[in-house]
Amino acid sequence: MKNSLKYIAGVLIAGLAMTACSPEEFTGASEAGIPKLADYKPVVSVDQETNIATFSITTNDGEAAKGVYPIWTINADKTIKTTVNGYRTAVITLAGDYTYSLKVGNKNGISDASTEGLFTINTTRYDFSDAVSKLTNKDTKEWRVYSAKTGHLGCGPSPTDPAGWWAAGEEEKAREGMYDDRISFTTGEKLSEGTYKYSAGEDELTFCNAGVTTLGVTGAEGDYSTPCVGVNGALSEVTYNLGYNAELDCVTITLPAKTLFPYIANDAQMNGEITYLVTELTSKTMTLVIDLPGISWQIILVNGDDEAVEEGFDPEKVNWCTVDAPENLGAGFNTKGEMTFWFADSGWAQIGDPDFSYADGVYTITTKDATSDPWQGQCTIKEVPLNIEGGEYYDIACKVVANVSVDRFTVKVNKDPDVDGDPNALFAKTNVVLKKGENILRFAKVTGMNGNDPVSFDQAKLIFDLGGTPADVTIQISDIIIQKHNPK
Repeated sequence: MKNSLKYIAGVLIAGLAMTACSPEEFTGASEAGIPKLADYKPVVSVDQETNIATFSITTNDGEAAKGVYPIWTINADKTIKTTVNGYRTAVITLAGDYTYSLKVGNKNGISDASTEGLFTINTTRYDFSDAVSKLTNKDTKEWRVYSAKTGHLGCGPSPTDPAGWWAAGEEEKAREGMYDDRISFTTGEKLSEGTYKYSAGEDELTFCNAGVTTLGVTGAEGDYSTPCVGVNGALSEVTYNLGYNAELDCVTITLPAKTLFPYIANDAQMNGEITYLVTELTSKTMTLVIDLPGISWQIILVNGDDEAVEEGFDPEKVNWCTVDAPENLGAGFNTKGEMTFWFADSGWAQIGDPDFSYADGVYTITTKDATSDPWQGQCTIKEVPLNIEGGEYYDIACKVVANVSVDRFTVKVNKDPDVDGDPNALFAKTNVVLKKGENILRFAKVTGMNGNDPVSFDQAKLIFDLGGTPADVTIQISDIIIQKHNPK
């Protein structure tokens, strides 16, 4: 959870504790002084259908506690501190035993003693199977810092803007001991945990922020690289634990205190367990965010070779029109409001259509069944006027919001109606990778072709293919633009 929430919780405790000293607030407090913890008992209940726990105090006779307030410390998905009697947690994602402690306060002060207790969550309410498959390939997968990617290291004001202040350019830290480092994740007996390993690479150096002092270097004037494996108990092999951050809707990876990582941004990474937010995860790349007080750090990782660099015109060098501008030749795709579907099983026998709805320019599709191969999940907007001139160039864009990452997605613009085989295409891209959340897809300077010949047409269909995705994948498509090529 965000550090800002921890701060708010701290302010809440302080504020409530101070107001607790008011006689008007706690008129029933004992004149004898500080309350005795032995006079009260915690009542903790868990709704096992929702994984929400409720914390209350009563007298030993089960009566309402008057003139006092509880001070709870609850160790669940995160550590919660609150003075609310009847406090209800958010959903606690993972099954397991969790601890809490209780003190009692009144207008005279806070009990010296505390009582500890245990409560149990029976059922994990998050399915980590997709994340584990991408993280470990269901065995072991090795990752490295994606040095060729702008923003592979960055910092910003929050987990939702973790590179807003600074983002490293391609190979910017090549002189530091980071790019040859490797980390690996191996599946364990439990889906939510496994083995994490760190290697400092051939140079045996780890890259650290200037303020890091827990790894044997003090007084550094700037960032530095130094041997860290084994220094002050630094660990290279540990057990990782997966979690879920409901606020950011992302999986998390928690590593124990003193666990090394390709970039040590702060001593907090070594002094206690550290939780990395997995804000993007595909089978090829992973973006981790470290949320620290006042700053968040982003690290982008890749496994295997770098992603292929696409040939063609850079979409960032295009003047894009707005969705409702006259220059948007494909505006009719945003208002058609209808789709046709062709979904098939692994034997290519047609199966039922996905769930579909349309509202306010947004097409929403949810797959009902898993498919195994490309073109087994075709979703088509048909019979839309579109004037394409042979030999001319065009730019294409759309927004796709996905509820999970999708490893293979197709976008195709075709003449409609067409002959068998759909040779008359303006554009086809068959290996688009969607991250979870919003994706702005842009393809610049494309031209209509039928084989080796330029093609013209005045009516088109726009095809999106979800073949090869599991069930319950939801995508929302909107903001479709097809314009004459307009370079900056």
